Amino acid sequence: GMKSGREWLPFTVRLYFYTGQTAVRIVHSITFDGDQERDFVRGLGLQFGVPLREEPRNRTVRFAGADGGTWSEPLQPGGGNAAQERGENFPGNPVFAANAIWDEFKLSQPTPDGFTIVKRTNPKSTWINSIAGKRSSGLAFVGDLGGGLAVSVKNFWQSYPAELQVKNASRPVANLTAWLWSPDGPEMDMRHYDL
Repeated sequence: GMKSGREWLPFTVRLYFYTGQTAVRIVHSITFDGDQERDFVRGLGLQFGVPLREEPRNRTVRFAGADGGTWSEPLQPGGGNAAQERGENFPGNPVFAANAIWDEFKLSQPTPDGFTIVKRTNPKSTWINSIAGKRSSGLAFVGDLGGGLAVSVKNFWQSYPAELQVKNASRPVANLTAWLWSPDGPEMDMRHYDL
């Protein structure tokens, strides 16, 4: 369709830095100034670029699951190599020569009653289910032996549909997106429930 050129949905992003801390607090606020009968938000998120230098076998993606649990996987699993499982240098080749290199991961919390973690090797390939649970605490990490970035969303499962996504994990700069409103969920409908 034709673009209207209309600007709407103004937002404010506040960054809080504290002396002696490596964490940065981000507060993102939007003002819905659209027409509630016509304007529906499809997705709302913050994306971060994460530079990575190590080989895929020495890169890891992690998600916080339920009750303090953590899901963690190298991009190119080494068949149970103990050093790799501990996040240490894995200089050898993976056990299986044709071992897949996972490039995209998603933790989706579409309802308050369940989340899933899926992964795929590229946009042309199918998503593979990794694990599921009830309520994720909403933290994602992508990094290598030299460091990385973790993002945590406050009240993650309560703010469904929410999602944490890692793309381009095998490239020089991975993308970590905190979807405050997941594009995989229904549109954000601002109409009153009973008129």
